[in-house]
This record gives sequence, structure tokens and C-alpha cells, in this order.
Amino acid sequence: MNILYVDQVGGLSGDMFVSAMVDAAGGDVSFVRSLPLPDAVRSSVRFPSVLKNHIGARRLTMREPHVDLGYAEIRTRIDRARFPASVRRRVAAVVQAMAEAEARIHRMPLQDFHFHDCADLLVEVFGVFALLERLGVERVCSSPLRLSRGTVTCAHGVIPVPAPAVMELCAGMPVESSDAPYETVTPTGAAILKVLAPEFRFPAMTVRRTGYGAGRADGTVPNVLRVLLGDGPRVPGADAGCAEPVVKLETAIDDMNPQWFEVVFERLFAAGCVDVFLVPTICKKSRPGILLTALAPRACADAAAQAILTFTTTTGVRVQEVARICVPREVHRVRTSFGMIRVKAAVLPDGKTVVRPEYDDVRRLSLKTGRPPEDIVGRLVAELGRRRWLPPR
Repeated sequence: MNILYVDQVGGLSGDMFVSAMVDAAGGDVSFVRSLPLPDAVRSSVRFPSVLKNHIGARRLTMREPHVDLGYAEIRTRIDRARFPASVRRRVAAVVQAMAEAEARIHRMPLQDFHFHDCADLLVEVFGVFALLERLGVERVCSSPLRLSRGTVTCAHGVIPVPAPAVMELCAGMPVESSDAPYETVTPTGAAILKVLAPEFRFPAMTVRRTGYGAGRADGTVPNVLRVLLGDGPRVPGADAGCAEPVVKLETAIDDMNPQWFEVVFERLFAAGCVDVFLVPTICKKSRPGILLTALAPRACADAAAQAILTFTTTTGVRVQEVARICVPREVHRVRTSFGMIRVKAAVLPDGKTVVRPEYDDVRRLSLKTGRPPEDIVGRLVAELGRRRWLPPR
């Protein structure tokens, strides 16, 4: 299993994180050409080597045009970017976490929040997640966030350090004090770590690569972020696909109107769950009931638990961390005899690519044409089978 350990030696920021990843990847900056930025900005992105307290590191430099984008505008850029869907989803999650934190601080609707100088944000976040995927990282661990104190000047004037948005994003993550005379953790760095949902401990691993990313401050402690890439014990069965840690939430319910489970499903998927299902069971006093199970990424587990406790009659939820093994898959939009539809392409352990139309599109076509779903699926599968498919990245 590929493990990444994030060692917050002198802080955590977006530019330090992407620079450390580039360093660990041997200078791989191929992701830059796919960034949703003007050519002039992309061509200015560099990661030169620098020294921080006699430690060699890389540091992000680039031309930063003054571009302010609203939340909806930056989400559109992310959705249209030429990156794998898995990378775009995580980048979107970072942007959403940052926007929600800032909106809470400024007491404004999410859609009214604007990101200042978006170019560096897109370089940093796309770079981190593109390189995590390229390096095949399956598990992330981290040291606690090291928070300094004081004040800093930003677009809104003088604000306390840690910045209010940083404190919002740090909720649920362990922190410790730093005596550094500069801002050690930025909102971008905290948001990336929150989406990664790491284990906050040093893992057992065989280190293969080390990368250093430099910040712009100087002090007695080097302003660098160090990442360690190595091999750890494999999850049983992980060779069949990509293993990712998820949280399983379960509860048995015997006193709720089954009509309301549709609402529960909607709320759980809105909370970020990747799977929700029901199984008949026998509860206390031999009552027939339903076992509700939800699988959620670590970062979404609290929201999922709150949804279960709020929208069902249960008074408790069992929580357990498990490994979820998935084959690589992506959703594509393709043109067919029925028009544009979405299809899911998945690579099985034997290397075979399986392509299936998405249910919602089949349902829409069935209602539109009056043809049975089975007929539509059969025709689409025949058409899709004649195409050549590149494996999901």
C-alpha cells in the first residue's frame, strides 16, 4: 500500500504542499498543462530549488494575475478542467470547504463569496491531487497542524493568526502550538488536509521518497513542509482494486414509517456518503426491523451520523472504520443514437473494461421515448461495445 505522510515541520500551505509533492515526484509538473488557466499563466508556473535553513526544497513561483471568481464560477472551471473525475471531485471539495468556512466567518450566503487571486489556488489544489493520484497514494497520514499566533494583513485588513477561516477548517483535526513568527497554516493548506481526511499518526512504512516544499517565511525552524512516500502493509484484497478507508455507520430501526427512508437516503448522500443500503433484520423483543448502513469518507462521517440521528427514530449509531476496495472507474459523456448520455467505464482486475449507461439517463430516455429500459440498455450496450475505451486514469 502506498502511504503518504505529511510532516508539518514549518507549516502547511497550498504552495508548500504542491511544491513538496513535485519534489517527491522527481520534478513532475506535467499537471500544469491541464490547469484551467490562461496559457500565459500556465507557462509561468515554476518550481525552482531553494534552500531553507540549509535544507534543499522546491518553491512555487508564477505570474499571478488579479482574478476574482465567485463560488459558482470557480466550480464551473473545476468541472470543465481536463483532469480525471476523481481529481476534480477532490478539488471541488477543497473549494467548497474553503467557501463554506469563509461564508460562515463573513455571515454571507455561500454563493456570494468570492475567491481572490484564484490562479495560485487552482495550481496548488489541482497539483496536489493530480500528483497524489499519479503517485498511487492509497493512504494519507499527517502530523498535527502547527498553529502560530499573532496578526496578518490580508485583503480584509489585519486579522488574527490563525486566520478565522483556518480555525473553521481545523474543526475535528488535532492542532498544536508553534512559536514561529509567521502564519504557519493557511486556509488552502487546512482545506486540502481536511479533504484528505488523514490519520493523525506516524505510520509503519518503508520510506521510498522524500519531498520538501518551501514557504516564503524565514525563521529558526525551516519554513518547509516535508512529505514521505513509502510502502506499508497492504489491506487484504486490495490487489483487486483501489483500497480506500471509509467509515461504516450502522443502526437498527424497528419503529419508523418505512416511507421516510427515501428522505434518509437523500440526506445521507447529500452529506457525502458513497453508499447507503437497507437489510431486513430482527431487533430487540423479536421485532422485525431494518438495518440501515451508510459508508462515508472520514471527512463526511460526522455529517452522516448527524443525518441518521436527525432523520430517523434511532438514538444511537455504530461507527467503524473499514477498507473499501474499488476498481478504477470514471463517468464519461458520449454521443449515441439517443443523443448525449453518461456512461460509467470501469476496469476489472483482469484488465477488461466494462462500460454501462447511467441509470438516470436510461430512465429519462425511457420516459421520453416510451420504450422499456431493458430495450434502451441493450441498444446502448451494443453501441458502446463497438467503441475503443481508454482505461480510467
